[in-house]
Amino acid sequence: MKTTMTTLATLLLLALQGQAPVIRAADLLPLAGPRWTGTLTYLDYSTSRKVSIPSTLLVTPVEGEPLSFTFDYQYPDEPHARSASTLAITAAGREFAGERIVERRGSANGPLILVMEKNGRDNDREALIRHTYQIESGRLSIRKEVRYTGTTQFLLRNEYVWQR
Repeated sequence: MKTTMTTLATLLLLALQGQAPVIRAADLLPLAGPRWTGTLTYLDYSTSRKVSIPSTLLVTPVEGEPLSFTFDYQYPDEPHARSASTLAITAAGREFAGERIVERRGSANGPLILVMEKNGRDNDREALIRHTYQIESGRLSIRKEVRYTGTTQFLLRNEYVWQR
């Protein structure tokens, strides 16, 4: 009996590992509410230096569209740079904001980490663009990394880190 249970548990684990990672609206709902406050640190390509500026984020579910969220980015020292985007999860949960979900990890005791990728352009070059969302109680970070065509290393383009 013990061998049968171990075999069933192993088969279940293998089946779950073979499934493509997904994102659900419930993963993003904790982001809604009060404004997040923190910084944006980005690589300034003209100087090759990292620059940090204050940043805030307000995430709002879109009424009547349970898989869509508005992300409103603001920069207190640069109010003209404000941007807002409505980002949607596909019905199957395999894409968010037009990017493939390539990894999902986390536990009940730790942060949820969602990794998305898409092909695109950065600094006028073809690249694989990767966004990593790390969601935890009172803290949120979003990293953007790029890997230029013909290279093997990802380069950190920017990172937002916010708290509540």
